[in-house]
Amino acid sequence: MSFLKIALFFSIIILVSCHGFGQKIIPKSLVEQRVKEWYAAHPEQYTIQFKDMNTTAEVAGYYENTADLIRINWKGMSMEFAFRKDIKLISTHADSLQKYFNFASVDDIYIDINTPGWGMHPRTSVSSYSEGVKFIDKGNGHFAVQINWDAYCVMGYKEDEYCTKALDIMDSSMPDECYFSMRQKIDLNIDLEVAIERIKAPKQKQYPSHLTLVSSSKSELKAFAFFDKGQMLYYDSKASTKLELLDDQHKVHWTAEFSKEGRKGMEFGPTCAYRDAAGNVYAAALKKVAEGEFLPVLAKWDEKGDLQWQKEWKSASIIYSLMYDIYVSENGNVIVVGAGVYAFSEKGEQLWSYTESDLEDMAYRVLPYANNMLAVIGTSSNADCNKGICNMVRYLFDQEGRLKETKCYGGSGIENGHAATLCKDKTLIMAGHAHSEDGDVKGLQGDNNIWVVKTDKAGEIEWQKCLGSSHVARFSPFKVVTNIFEMENGDVLVVGHNTDNDIEVEDFGDVDGYVACLSKKGKLRWQQSLGTMEFDWITLADYKDGVLTLVMNGGVYQYKVILAKD
Repeated sequence: MSFLKIALFFSIIILVSCHGFGQKIIPKSLVEQRVKEWYAAHPEQYTIQFKDMNTTAEVAGYYENTADLIRINWKGMSMEFAFRKDIKLISTHADSLQKYFNFASVDDIYIDINTPGWGMHPRTSVSSYSEGVKFIDKGNGHFAVQINWDAYCVMGYKEDEYCTKALDIMDSSMPDECYFSMRQKIDLNIDLEVAIERIKAPKQKQYPSHLTLVSSSKSELKAFAFFDKGQMLYYDSKASTKLELLDDQHKVHWTAEFSKEGRKGMEFGPTCAYRDAAGNVYAAALKKVAEGEFLPVLAKWDEKGDLQWQKEWKSASIIYSLMYDIYVSENGNVIVVGAGVYAFSEKGEQLWSYTESDLEDMAYRVLPYANNMLAVIGTSSNADCNKGICNMVRYLFDQEGRLKETKCYGGSGIENGHAATLCKDKTLIMAGHAHSEDGDVKGLQGDNNIWVVKTDKAGEIEWQKCLGSSHVARFSPFKVVTNIFEMENGDVLVVGHNTDNDIEVEDFGDVDGYVACLSKKGKLRWQQSLGTMEFDWITLADYKDGVLTLVMNGGVYQYKVILAKD
């Protein structure tokens, strides 16, 4: 772990205080009296100003070979400022520190009360916090940190042998004579000026952009499905039974509502939708009927928004209630997939269903396949072809619900299938993520990668590609593929979100939107991150005629995609 010593100049203002200890231990009654006097003397704020040239700070890190913390200690009080990037990569200028700031924590807050033999400190409502912290350049190699928090009490422990032993026993209750606390909320402001050796950020690598932002918009409504003609289906989380179909100018073309009949439940969380050639709209939702109890719901409306039918059925848990995709076949049958495959007639009668028994068994996509078959892509731990803990799986069903074929893809670990697209040549491309280093998985980098698999018409692998890095992911489950598309030139567009921060893309934050382009042979052409310093989820994606439309953090973004010419 590398440390950079920083010379400090302090001018600290703290709106609550405590004092160092004398040689003797005063009685608890006197501690109470002095704390009361202190509160009376400082009802709103307490100010301490100091300049201590012997105080130092260090740049450190949570993990080996990282430098994402600035640590400061002064008279027993420790302050820690954490950043989302290595400080050597972002520099110590205030604007860079502010941009990549994560959180600050302050322990054993110093307070000037004369309570010898008692370790008294103000207590904040949270041990670490990201709000109320501001970095300011002061010139001459100085910058200031301002913290605006509050403290809810002054408390501490008696520092004799008996009480120290009692404090060390984690499961014991603290004897009353060893402990003192007085509750009174008071502002806590820290104004810290630091003289620091400037660390200049290295010249930032310029990553080529293959996506050009065309438009963006925000809405209080939540988009959950794309339709043709630039239309999107939204629902209002404040009135979750209502659906609205809007165009790219947010003009309303169609409205509908879920029925409140059936099992008592007023809260609906729509998850996916489909519109057929006649203009009928089908939507699946999660219906809350009791605390911790949910039902899957499937409804059909006509082109005017009039409800034709609505079905709900019992499931084992919230996981089993989620539905992820809908397809309407040429004969009018409605197929919905999630924790199972369910088929309904055009009038809403259930025709057939197929479910696995394990939580890892989940279907994410359904699409038409050769010979009038239905291809269902997901994850299975129970299929006979499974090679590991669970594999990416492709089921083929006929229109009567008979399972005709099961194909598993993966190794001895965990592989998931989240998305799929049918290519112009009637072959299939699937995408999810992989954890294995054997079997069908080739080229895994790190602990898990986004995984893309291209199969021929017989379901055999033509090529596969791992997308990621050797970095151990900060949030491994968030390497997720939202959708995958075949573009006009045969290239493959992979859209999702990623957590790697050392692949050859710009790193915005903990979870970034992620887009990658593969050639028709599976070679990586480019990859690009999208987002901010927040968790940037791409929850919905659509591609048509060179334009990629994304829903990310509640906003709708359209990008022009630069196609390869070879």
